[in-house]
Amino acid sequence: MLRPITPHNQPQLAGHVSDPRTLLALANAVYGRYPRACLIGVPASRFDYGAELSPVAKAGVAAALQLIQYLLASVEPLRR
Repeated sequence: MLRPITPHNQPQLAGHVSDPRTLLALANAVYGRYPRACLIGVPASRFDYGAELSPVAKAGVAAALQLIQYLLASVEPLRR
């Protein structure tokens, strides 16, 4: 569910479509560094247009939200 990610080696920006690894590569190109990042996955079983979330996906969303809340609570605030 939680997986560390790094920038793409050769990012390809495309208008309205991208992914988190491309965003990290862009940050690295612009600022010379990128933040530590993780991808949180949610399982799914149905991909029909307009379909409701499956029970598996609903449980995955709930688990992902709990994980995000835990991660946010464990981060120290930035000092300026």
